[in-house]
Amino acid sequence: MRLSFLWCLSGLLLLAGSATAQRPKFEPGYLLTPAGDTLKGFLRRDTRNAMALEMAFRTSADDAGTQRQVFPRRFRGAGFRPGATYVARALPLNNQDTLWVFVRQLVSGHASLYQLDYSSALAEKGLYAADGPFLLLQKGPKEPMITLPVQGSAALLKTYLADCPSLGTIGGNVRTADRLTSLLARYNACWPQEPTRDLRALPTQSATRTGWRPGVILGGQLTQIGYQASGELPSGETERGFGFLIGVQAFHVGPSQFSYGAGLQVASRASSYSTTFNDGGEFLSLRHHLTITTVQVPLLARLFLRPGGQGVYVTAGPVAGLNFRNKTVISTPMRVVQGGGSGYVEKQTNVEWTPGYREFTVGGMLGAGLRQPVSSRLAFVMELHGGLGSELKGRALYGAAAYSTMGVTTGLEF
Repeated sequence: MRLSFLWCLSGLLLLAGSATAQRPKFEPGYLLTPAGDTLKGFLRRDTRNAMALEMAFRTSADDAGTQRQVFPRRFRGAGFRPGATYVARALPLNNQDTLWVFVRQLVSGHASLYQLDYSSALAEKGLYAADGPFLLLQKGPKEPMITLPVQGSAALLKTYLADCPSLGTIGGNVRTADRLTSLLARYNACWPQEPTRDLRALPTQSATRTGWRPGVILGGQLTQIGYQASGELPSGETERGFGFLIGVQAFHVGPSQFSYGAGLQVASRASSYSTTFNDGGEFLSLRHHLTITTVQVPLLARLFLRPGGQGVYVTAGPVAGLNFRNKTVISTPMRVVQGGGSGYVEKQTNVEWTPGYREFTVGGMLGAGLRQPVSSRLAFVMELHGGLGSELKGRALYGAAAYSTMGVTTGLEF
């Protein structure tokens, strides 16, 4: 019954997470108004087919009622916190028309370098026919912006930057961000009041790196394990013991609240139980012990309290396993004769300790944890969890071994 409840809860969490994953992915950001004011809120990082032409903005990450579309003609720019800055610029389509787009600023100064992500709408307007991104150059806010072609950039730059006598020779393939940054640093030196500032180090995404994040975990757990048809080690009645858990895992982390993944873990479970033997009014306590080592594969979903794949989360999912080591010790009374009298003493017998022991298990787990990024490539994870499960096939005389666990793990995701 408890295992069915865990499975149902896991299914509900997966459904809730799937719905959450479809929501727009908003991240902390800001807008720059034409008057120069900053409006703080949350921006949606759209696909490359829409990024250049518009963005979505909310004053609250979770309030769809505050959402508005932001167009470059009406705002000076936008940016993410932390993250890249996008400015609004007008691109010439032909001799008469222009198209307003958001471009990412790579270098600032008297001459600035921008990057334009490709947009299908731009291709439809005849501006670009190939995939981007595209590098653009502009001298001052009132000068026209030029696109640097794949071939012939050196000749175009020589003409465009001819008003700096100390620039020197421009040759070779300069259509890379590194070479253009170095070139603009020399060019902007002719206008010391507008020095070059390299903005490429600003991340284009939030501090949380998205995608598959492998990790390692290590922890301990209180375990209760017993046999479903045993009087010496009855399932659900044995005393809890201590076990270890170590493993590797991989979770897909994104800007939404939902995350999913799987792991490969090795864990030990142990329990004890006492029974009493009555020898004519004399009681003998008998102690029984069970230790099982298992390898298990959890398939888990995480649901974070806030978007971004960090902070507090709840987790649940099914767990498949293989018990491969079993040490069952059953104590029985043994009659001894000593000094003309007789009595009973405890005799311990190893009834399960076989190299060929292999039993598949199925179960589920439920937990809560904290995922805290340390850097863009490293996150600390701590989790409290509980689990239930049992072997699929019972052993002779004892039945199937069933378990419950409560534990804590810590780990790192890379």
